[in-house]
Amino acid sequence: MADHRALTWLAELTDRPGAKALIDEGETLTYSSFSYDVGAHLQARQTVDERILAALRA
Repeated sequence: MADHRALTWLAELTDRPGAKALIDEGETLTYSSFSYDVGAHLQARQTVDERILAALRA
């Protein structure tokens, strides 16, 4: 749930398409098609956190 809140906040601070693009490269994310790769998840979350901080500093 924390990941959803972070993405929602990033979308509010910046723009929804930009936030969505961080987790949905190639627009292939669906309920039946997603990655179980923990490393990819952690990298995406780090990027989201960094962009939130950058938006707050601006």
